[in-house]
Amino acid sequence: GVGHRDLAISHLTVTTTAFEDAPVTIQADVSQLGLAKSKVTAKVLDEDGKVVKEETQAFGSEATPLAFRFQIKPLKPGLSYYEVKVE
Repeated sequence: GVGHRDLAISHLTVTTTAFEDAPVTIQADVSQLGLAKSKVTAKVLDEDGKVVKEETQAFGSEATPLAFRFQIKPLKPGLSYYEVKVE
């Protein structure tokens, strides 16, 4: 057996400012189980399911979570919904 493999977003932080047109910072901490030295791609999707940002990092040999940081400029004023996926 391969054993249990798992990929999870352990912590998600969204930082906004009071300015309408300022970028939003999304930080996703991704942890793994049984996937040391594997590459992981994190994607930020908008409300339409379109990928707006994408970044790939590789885990080290330890169980240290990876920190993905995305800066996103909302295309329209008001409330925006984003989804973060890892694979």
